[in-house]
Amino acid sequence: MQRRLAFLSGTLGVALFVFSAIIGGALFPGYSHVEQFISESYALGTRYGTWLRFLGYLPSGILIAVFAWTAARSLSARTYTAIGFAGIGIFYGLGTVVSAFFPCEAGCQTQGEISITQIIHNSMGLLTYLVVPASLVMIGARLRKRMGTQKLGQKALVCGIVAMFGFILFIELSDTEYRGLAQRLTEGSILWWILSCALFFKELLPTTDTPAPDLRSISQPLSPAPRTAPGNSPSSQ
Repeated sequence: MQRRLAFLSGTLGVALFVFSAIIGGALFPGYSHVEQFISESYALGTRYGTWLRFLGYLPSGILIAVFAWTAARSLSARTYTAIGFAGIGIFYGLGTVVSAFFPCEAGCQTQGEISITQIIHNSMGLLTYLVVPASLVMIGARLRKRMGTQKLGQKALVCGIVAMFGFILFIELSDTEYRGLAQRLTEGSILWWILSCALFFKELLPTTDTPAPDLRSISQPLSPAPRTAPGNSPSSQ
């Protein structure tokens, strides 16, 4: 049940987020995915902003939070892995919910006189981009050492590093015409891993022919191969 919920909530959460970003840009006259922030498409005062926030980003954030919780439980996550999934669930999942209730103003300004709504929105975005890439790296470092989750862990490491690089670019290019592209590099890396993890659980769902594997048994730490004493090696017989 938890694996199925992780698969469904992860895929639907990512799909809703991407769909909202694409539709929001299409409905915003003159909008550029390269030049503008995602938040600008549903900012205060935009024609379809309320619809996008509460029918797109809000449920997307809730679904991603549910995904993080169920994925951690399905993987029997402990310590650092659990902290990593908590980072995704709180700062990316619930952070998206916060952004829906506290959208940015037109233009999404970061300097000058800005409203409390804009301050909350900017602060949540900053925390998300600081915590979530590090959470992915934390998850990846642990999962790649466990049987059955090595590839998933490697993907998490790559996506976490790319997301960190994207955030650095985002800061450097925040006042240029490429700021939207830098933001999407960070967001895309995070969303791609969430989708990859959700599809990982889909592969573990039982079918009519094969039962579901026990993740508690395959997700054990890899142990080194046992050493053979010199006198017991095949060549010494």
